[in-house]
Amino acid sequence: MEFWDTPEHQAISKRNRANRAKQIAKHAAGKISFPQFEEIMSRGRFGAPPSLGDLFVRTHTSSQTHDALDDQSREYIHKMKDLVGIDEHGTQLPLSDEIYREVMPPERHGHDNRVNDTESRLAEMQRVAQEKEEERRLEIEEIKRQAQEKDEQRLHEIDEMKRQLDARCGHGSHDLCKRWLILPKWYQRGGA
Repeated sequence: MEFWDTPEHQAISKRNRANRAKQIAKHAAGKISFPQFEEIMSRGRFGAPPSLGDLFVRTHTSSQTHDALDDQSREYIHKMKDLVGIDEHGTQLPLSDEIYREVMPPERHGHDNRVNDTESRLAEMQRVAQEKEEERRLEIEEIKRQAQEKDEQRLHEIDEMKRQLDARCGHGSHDLCKRWLILPKWYQRGGA
């Protein structure tokens, strides 16, 4: 009981009451977000997302009574079903996004965030891919720089060893010194 009486919880409760009072059409989604409901409904549709109309009907209809939760939802659902009609077998045709937009007041159209969500996810994926590509490019440049430094260091070491051998042997004239001086092919091509 102590939790419910705290000033913080009372403020949250007051805010939530005010938000619920603003609802024109109640929904039965509970804690499940509309994108999560969309995902759940997609599983039964072979991965295809439901239309806005189907999503509205599913989230504004009681699972026990299969009736609309309130008069406003009932009115929207009846208007959508009347506009879409039925096929020759008496089966209701699917509710399209266009039917939903035709029935719903314009201020509700902003609730279709699927397009924006998809575009923002795509933009985010492209941004991440570009960042990864740039990271890899920089890594490759660093590896090339390190390899070039090592090559230069090896060439310098070989030149130093050659100078030391020349100093010992009298500038490479001794046969034994020439036999000891076996240079790698990569050094012979690019270096001395």
